[in-house]
Amino acid sequence: MTNLSLFVQDPDGENLEIDLGDVWIHPDVIDEDSMVGLLVHRIALWAFENGNRFDDITPLTVDDDDGQELEIHKEDTSPHLWIREVVQLYMWLDCDKHWIPDEATLGYVDNQGWKWTDFDSDLQQAEDEYHQEFDGDYEDYAREWMSETGESLDDHLERHFDYADYGEELVDGYSRVSWGYKEFLFSE
Repeated sequence: MTNLSLFVQDPDGENLEIDLGDVWIHPDVIDEDSMVGLLVHRIALWAFENGNRFDDITPLTVDDDDGQELEIHKEDTSPHLWIREVVQLYMWLDCDKHWIPDEATLGYVDNQGWKWTDFDSDLQQAEDEYHQEFDGDYEDYAREWMSETGESLDDHLERHFDYADYGEELVDGYSRVSWGYKEFLFSE
């Protein structure tokens, strides 16, 4: 699993980084609720030590090992829901139900937008809609697709066929999501 860190900020602009893996392995954390509780405790303690209230703390990002940032947008109607969402995301990436690359899931949430992601259902939806990683080579994609689906051309016609154009048409049928230097295809 990709290691994730949570960044929050106080009203004075001071940031706190919390390694979510360290929170998960804490002996008091056994499930989602206890992880949420420990995060709330760490953030509230930090806020108090800096002369702030817990409600004054603003979520910033969830970052991966490569420094890619997933921006957090908190809801005004449920101002602390983002903490549970961070935990839901972390636990999803750490669970055995999760099979797509972590980067694909993070890219999916980033593409959809934190504010518009339902962490109770959209992470499974990302798994269901995932097609594959795409390296940008349309010609190779078309050749692979044709091989996997049993499509073929007679030898005398193959030299006239534009694989790159066909590959581009195939890829255009998917939603393209980027995370870092990787691109992923999801069903639309």
